[in-house]
Amino acid sequence: MIDAGVLPSSAPSRRAGDAAPTLRLVVDALIDGQPVKWDAVPRRVGTPFEQRMTQQVRAIARLSANASACGGEAVGRIARPHVLECALSALALVQVTVGLAAGAWLDAGAAAQPMRFAWLMMTSAAALGLMRQGRRVPAARLLGHGLLLVAAWQARPFLDAVVAAGAPLWIRAWWQAVFVEAFLPVAAWRLARECPPAVRLAPFDRASTALLGAALVCSVGLALASAVSALTVPPPNAVYARIIPMLALAWGIVSLVTVAIRSRAAAVAQYPAKSVAITPGRWRPAVAERVGSLLAAFSGSHAAALAALGADMQHARSVREVTSALMAHVNAALRPSALAVVAPATGDWTVLAGRVPPLAAGSAIACMLVSADEATRVDASASVHALLPAADREWLAAARVATLVRLASRDGDTLAGLLVGTHGDGRRHSRRERAFIAAAARTAAMALGSLERPPVAESRLDAADDLSFECEACGHVSDAPDTCECGSGRQLAALPASLHGTFRVERRIGRGGMGVVYLGSDLRLDRPVALKTLPSLSSASAASLRCEARAMAAVTHPSVAVLYGLDEWRGTPVLVTEYLAGGTLAARLSAGPLALVEALALGASVADALAVLHERGWLHRDIKPSNIGFCGDGTPKMLDFGLTRWRPASTDTSESLAGTPLYLSPELLDGEPASEHDDVWALALVVVEMITGAHPFQADHLDDTLRHVRCRAPIQWTPKMPPGAGQVLSRALHPTPSRRLATARDFAAALRAVPVAS
Repeated sequence: MIDAGVLPSSAPSRRAGDAAPTLRLVVDALIDGQPVKWDAVPRRVGTPFEQRMTQQVRAIARLSANASACGGEAVGRIARPHVLECALSALALVQVTVGLAAGAWLDAGAAAQPMRFAWLMMTSAAALGLMRQGRRVPAARLLGHGLLLVAAWQARPFLDAVVAAGAPLWIRAWWQAVFVEAFLPVAAWRLARECPPAVRLAPFDRASTALLGAALVCSVGLALASAVSALTVPPPNAVYARIIPMLALAWGIVSLVTVAIRSRAAAVAQYPAKSVAITPGRWRPAVAERVGSLLAAFSGSHAAALAALGADMQHARSVREVTSALMAHVNAALRPSALAVVAPATGDWTVLAGRVPPLAAGSAIACMLVSADEATRVDASASVHALLPAADREWLAAARVATLVRLASRDGDTLAGLLVGTHGDGRRHSRRERAFIAAAARTAAMALGSLERPPVAESRLDAADDLSFECEACGHVSDAPDTCECGSGRQLAALPASLHGTFRVERRIGRGGMGVVYLGSDLRLDRPVALKTLPSLSSASAASLRCEARAMAAVTHPSVAVLYGLDEWRGTPVLVTEYLAGGTLAARLSAGPLALVEALALGASVADALAVLHERGWLHRDIKPSNIGFCGDGTPKMLDFGLTRWRPASTDTSESLAGTPLYLSPELLDGEPASEHDDVWALALVVVEMITGAHPFQADHLDDTLRHVRCRAPIQWTPKMPPGAGQVLSRALHPTPSRRLATARDFAAALRAVPVAS
């Protein structure tokens, strides 16, 4: 929610109340449901006020994205046709209609030009069919508008037949002067911006906006020139009279080709490879290297990959996180045939990531790595390759390594080595690509040098106390990156397999936007525990997890998960809580609604726990079925205090909106500060789901669901809702806040008072 209270008292560069042009453009894009390149926004807003407003607008966009992930979809406003578009479509439709009539009735029409007449009929029919769908799909309307202009051009020969048949002078002047086809480039560039929608503030957005303006100016100029040339007395030379229309059509064809290239970017990307394939073998490597370098420079993939790598390195906590990020970004930028990171050791070099044969410490390749501050080519065509011993050349062939570079510390020590293979099509790395490899290695070396590592015995980058690997499917945690027993691959986990020798991490049991949870074993007390941590480290997320620990520690209740302690791994907090073997309420509801007695008792227990939390001064703010778990004996427990906040003494409307959209109260959706009434509202919705098996406001799209919540109409219960329970829940979910149940204690008492038929 944008806070009006943070408006500055004055704006020196513009009138009071005016929004910044960039900010206004971002808001328009958000309203239209179009994507925004947020990374480019801070560079284009100036004052601190504009930056704060932009951050709040981005928070709204993130909420919309979260809503889409919860089952809804972002619904944008369907733009209405422009006045110029409507006028051109009307003129083109008249021109096509007259052309079809002339082709059908005149001797010089369809009988003389049957193929041209058939093409005109098909094009006009396709244009009208697409424009008919334009109310629901704006892209169809734009495409139909362009096809209608093409049909108007196809109708020209039949209009000439009308003129030749002795039409009045004013009709001849009209059809020769009005040249709607000149606006075909404008239609093409509008289609390019909308199919798919251009990302606001991205380079293509700026370029296409400028080209659209240029196309409009050129089209208006060509149309005026055509009108002047047609109305000139005496009439101009026939050759000259055709120049203006041909220029307009050529400009339109170029625009359409550009649109096709943009929509078929993936297919066009194959054309350079095909051009290399038909090059004679003698020059093929050189041509391939030059084409690949030009494509990389044009796309800017290397700069983007370095920027993304630097951002990931800021949050890296371990060697495996650094090497994993380095491998991922180098692989995305170059797509090499082989990729590995190795580290020096007393014997053979240790393979930190990737797959390569063992590298002996005394080999020539190892000696090159120790001194390779720049990316060095070692492929078969490199001059140094012939100087290597035969064993090293065989190792390079087996490992498929073409370029190597070392990762050095600030003191000059070799921390690791990066080995990169040739491109998948056999191309060697260009000078620009080798510069990228060296820059990526230096970025990773800086991150490795800043890590806090325990003393190691055998390798400078030992795997002790490093992150483990988890199965992508079953979540099993292991120190080995090999394929899991279930057959699925492994990915980097968020915790090591052994946490300080106190906890053994066994399996991932939950993952969400606020963290990841593992099943662990307390080795000192021999009991199962749940370990909640962060997938990546940031100051805000770490503070949120510590706040969650304080909230759990402040509440002692049988229906609140017990907090055993707060541990830490390399600056990342780790919550140690009791393990709930009975699963979550969401899993139980997937099998159907609960019995009325069980639903009422469960709701009352959670309401009691919520009341204790409120009495301690805390708000949960994220009550939902997936945040209610069960012990092995079926005791319900309230989980996930990740959004819990200390209840403010004063109303602070600047706090960002948080929670799951399906369970937000109408007051929160209207921008009011959070209160304990919002937790009761969410719990009442959960009780409804337990009894009926469905969310009372659920709709096909999230925006419809939120509209139902905001409408503040009394809920019409289904026959599945018993009358007594319906009365209590109607009070808890009453449209008027003052008429709802005041506290969680009142809600618990009302649930226990519901009569249950024996």
